[in-house]
Amino acid sequence: MFFVTGILDSVPSIMFFVTGILDSVPSIMLFITGILDSVPSIMFFVIVILDSVPSIMFFVTGILDSVSSIMFFVTEMLDSVPSIMILVIGILDSDLVSSAKQF
Repeated sequence: MFFVTGILDSVPSIMFFVTGILDSVPSIMLFITGILDSVPSIMFFVIVILDSVPSIMFFVTGILDSVSSIMFFVTEMLDSVPSIMILVIGILDSDLVSSAKQF
C-alpha cells in the first residue's frame, strides 16, 4: 500500500515533468524554424560569392595581362640603353673634339 501511495504521489511530479517537456516543444520548433529560415539567406550569400568569382578572375587576368605589357615596356627601355649610351658618348666625344680644337 505504501508503494502504491508513493507511486500515486509521484504522478503530479511526472506530469509536471512531461508538461515542461511539452511546453518546450514550441521553443524547439521555433529554433528549428529559425535555422530553416536562414538557409535561403546562407544560400544567397554563397551564390553571390560564386557569382563574383568570374569578376575576380577577370580582374586577376587583367592584372596579369598588364604585367606582360609592363615587362615588354621595361624590356624595350633596357633595349634602348645602348643607343642612349652611344648618344651620350657621341655628345661627350664631340665636346672633347670641340674643346681640343680651341687649343
